[in-house]
Amino acid sequence: MFLMISRKPRKRDRSRSKRAKSKLKAKNRRRVNRMAGRPLGRGGHPSNS
Repeated sequence: MFLMISRKPRKRDRSRSKRAKSKLKAKNRRRVNRMAGRPLGRGGHPSNS
């Protein structure tokens, strides 16, 4: 992680990577939920649903 940050201007890189990461997270969450076949895959507990 340090290497990537040190390559570019710190402020810009951090904000960009954060946004990209959050986007990826959301995408991944949606995909996992679909694969699991649950309405909400975040809890992961059968007792919740």
